Amino acid sequence: MQPSPSRRQICRRGEPSERLMKKRRYIVEMSDLPIGEGKPGRKFRFPFDRLVIGKCFIVKGMKKNILGPYKSYAERALARRFKTETLPDNAGIAVWRIG
Repeated sequence: MQPSPSRRQICRRGEPSERLMKKRRYIVEMSDLPIGEGKPGRKFRFPFDRLVIGKCFIVKGMKKNILGPYKSYAERALARRFKTETLPDNAGIAVWRIG
């Protein structure tokens, strides 16, 4: 009985053997297609993406702990930093872009 050939022997010409082709479940092809626009990303409920450093927006009628996950997602998605603060007399929550 002969020893099984190594992978190098099977693919020595750069073409996979039938035995390897049966194991593959996908095929990779090189192409010169231009980069597409892609799908539009998830839209933000609040205007985090439109803030410039030092500016803020105010959200009325929402608690700070409810706004927290939206702020965290925007920080990760946009690679920016935001600060939230509750305004006096329950006037709302202010969100500043700080970085």
